[in-house]
Amino acid sequence: YIIGFANILIEPLIDIHSEYVLLTLFVTFTTIITFIDECGDDAVDASVKSNSKTIDAISDLPKDKKADYFQTAKSHDGLTSAINNSNNPKEAVSFVAEHGDDGGFVVIKYGDNAVQAASKCTTPEITADAVQLMKDNTKNTVEAINKYGDDAVKSLNNVSKSYQSKCSKYIVDYGDDAIESLGRYGNEANNAVSKCSDAYKKDAFSLMNSENGMAVRYIKRNGDTGV
Repeated sequence: YIIGFANILIEPLIDIHSEYVLLTLFVTFTTIITFIDECGDDAVDASVKSNSKTIDAISDLPKDKKADYFQTAKSHDGLTSAINNSNNPKEAVSFVAEHGDDGGFVVIKYGDNAVQAASKCTTPEITADAVQLMKDNTKNTVEAINKYGDDAVKSLNNVSKSYQSKCSKYIVDYGDDAIESLGRYGNEANNAVSKCSDAYKKDAFSLMNSENGMAVRYIKRNGDTGV
């Protein structure tokens, strides 16, 4: 364990005051020992690889959430490094503790952007859906949820999984018009807009929202000409 602690002891050594260094080392050491005592072997690797800010963030978790966090960190190479690099490790640690493997996956892949996007959702259920969508799709999905929160999640859940990545891009590019159309017409809206060139997609979404379902079918048949 002591050899591993070297990774987290470098930072405080920058301080020129030896008393501060010794105090920091002692606090860090005792905190990690507490983690291992509370959470067992799962806590060892993540603890010794965490920087001081990440350790502080873990310390703020309830005991049961600490165990959840360490179990996830143990299963995901690169997660501790991602959280060490976070601009807000407290939020990142809490996010992983709450969302487990899916949370760990999206933090490794998208970093703070995933945590920020999930924070735009207003209920635990929608937030869980957002995490699943981010895991299954691309950075466009993260951006869509970050910009439009619950509305983006509900619209994306209204289309088939195979369309979600493309529809995320529609939401990023066309905003509320895309959200409304996908929310109302789901796959049919996607299929209709897919028949249009980029120059006509925004107008296609707008027309589908202002007309009834006949506009969706008409655009699907005729593409740009229909718009």
